[in-house]
Amino acid sequence: MFNFRNLFSGKSSSKQTIQLPSTPSGNSTPSLFAYNDQSIPGIINIINYSDLVSGSDWTIAIQKAIDDSNWGGILFFPIGRYEHKGIVITKPLNIIGGGKYSTLLVNNSPTNPAIKINPNIERGTMRDIGIFGNGTKPYGTDATSGKGIVFGDNSAVWTFENVWMRGHGDWFFYADSLGNVNNINIINCELEFGKKGAIHLIQSNYSNQINAINIQNCNISRFGENGLELWGNSITVQNSAIQACKKYGIVIDGAISAQGNSHAQAVRIDNNYFEGCNLGFVFAKAIASPVFRYIFSLSITNNYGDYKIIAGDKVDTSTVSVVEIQAPNFYAYDNLQISSFMYIGNSFGKGDAKNILNGNNVLSYNSIIQRSVNTASELPYFINLGRASMLDITGGVFTSNERPFYGTIGMMIYDSTLGKPLWLKSLNNNGAGVWVDATGKIV
Repeated sequence: MFNFRNLFSGKSSSKQTIQLPSTPSGNSTPSLFAYNDQSIPGIINIINYSDLVSGSDWTIAIQKAIDDSNWGGILFFPIGRYEHKGIVITKPLNIIGGGKYSTLLVNNSPTNPAIKINPNIERGTMRDIGIFGNGTKPYGTDATSGKGIVFGDNSAVWTFENVWMRGHGDWFFYADSLGNVNNINIINCELEFGKKGAIHLIQSNYSNQINAINIQNCNISRFGENGLELWGNSITVQNSAIQACKKYGIVIDGAISAQGNSHAQAVRIDNNYFEGCNLGFVFAKAIASPVFRYIFSLSITNNYGDYKIIAGDKVDTSTVSVVEIQAPNFYAYDNLQISSFMYIGNSFGKGDAKNILNGNNVLSYNSIIQRSVNTASELPYFINLGRASMLDITGGVFTSNERPFYGTIGMMIYDSTLGKPLWLKSLNNNGAGVWVDATGKIV
């Protein structure tokens, strides 16, 4: 009997292994939502294909069940462990398990993804099920299986809800330089213990796009590289925990698979918790060569987390920014490479990082920054903000050493060290404030 309390054995996180449920048999299958009843139209129970199982390998049985399923029907997996060597989705289908902790599809193939969705297959779901590789250790260090779920060209309207994914030797969700992959929902999922990263969704050009991606209420933890790599349009990462990634938490980088002109637009990172991402929480980069790949309307709002490296790792933090934005020579091109960037309501602790936000002086005039308002001592760690407007400082009382670096021209503060009011006259070449007293003297 599967016991979630006994899921892990060993006290050290480096020695954690997974206790999996046993393979089901035709005589011991529990009844769940009456899916056992083959008389219900449109529902297939995988146990009815157990005669096709070879040893512990369910590959042929699962593929036959998929082929026999109705268009848009339900394929049900009762509680148990189903080892296989790669599954191909050939039609719209709803795959449902008996619970994500107790119904596990385990991929043993070193080359095939656990689940491949064929090109032009639209409208399907996977829910209440575990989709595993063969790795059992944090960061997928022992995983030899392939990717998790791979989208084909023109995959659209797929929902993954209450899915537990672990131990894959490559990306858990993957689409790169394909035809349109649209309307993908990844909700209430646990993505953990991966050799690479959790989600890699990258569009190649205007004709082959990644659109309308919703990643919500997920736990993304313990990955050997970046947690998420995203490049597309209308992408939301919200209400999720992103932690223990050996590189960055979220990367939006035009240099990843840069095969054609394409922009990242309307990307929203909102209300997430970050922890233990060694190189920083969010990294965004526009490029102009060999193709144009700019970033329009990137918002980072209402997120929380204190930067620290993963315990036991050695990382040079002297150049790390919790959030960093990069682009080519900003003023050399007519188009703005980073446009309408928004950083509002975040509570990121600098920890051992050098900076909280480094804009590398590429933020356009239509960008808005609200720095931390908890303490003025954090303001120097928001650097190189370019032409962005500041929302957070409208006045207040500061010592001379804690004056705001930025602000609105004409803004007044009170310098408690000097004992008099000051006004912001201008910004110098580095964007830092130049303050004057009532006589016009720079102080």
